[in-house]
Amino acid sequence: NIHSGFLFDNRKVYFGTTKGKLYSLEYKNGNINFVKDLKSPIFSIPRSVNRTIFIGTNDFKLHAINGINGSTLWFYKTFGEIVCSPAIYKNKIFLSSRGNYIFCLNKNNGKRIWARNVRSRLNVSPIIFGNYLLTSGTSGEIFFLNTFNGDVRNRFFFGSQIQGDIIIHNNLIIFT
Repeated sequence: NIHSGFLFDNRKVYFGTTKGKLYSLEYKNGNINFVKDLKSPIFSIPRSVNRTIFIGTNDFKLHAINGINGSTLWFYKTFGEIVCSPAIYKNKIFLSSRGNYIFCLNKNNGKRIWARNVRSRLNVSPIIFGNYLLTSGTSGEIFFLNTFNGDVRNRFFFGSQIQGDIIIHNNLIIFT
């Protein structure tokens, strides 16, 4: 089963399955480039930079995969399932996990730059807005974190869990 969305990048389609497989297909003809067994269900949508595919799995890992041949470049283990897609900004990758933490990693080697416990099970893909990272969780709060050091700059409580991803449009924050 496919519960994640699709990534279209460099004439290829990437997606994950609940059986833990990451697929790479040619978008013109559907030919398989590779199938990578990540051994854990995938619910997040893959992201890419320079032919590196970043995808989270239910066994708490963010994987960096070579988008051409499917080899593992690195992985980072968090404190909870990763069901959200990471955000990529400059040389950093930001991800949230259901283990209450937001992580900032070096996108080239997976080394942790910072981690912040926001005391909420995170279920919304983080996004970048200026120098801030926004995400949300089951607590019904939107968190604004400084992208440089992870300090929580602001948090807004909305009374109920935010289910969908956060979108910024014309400097407005939109969520469901």
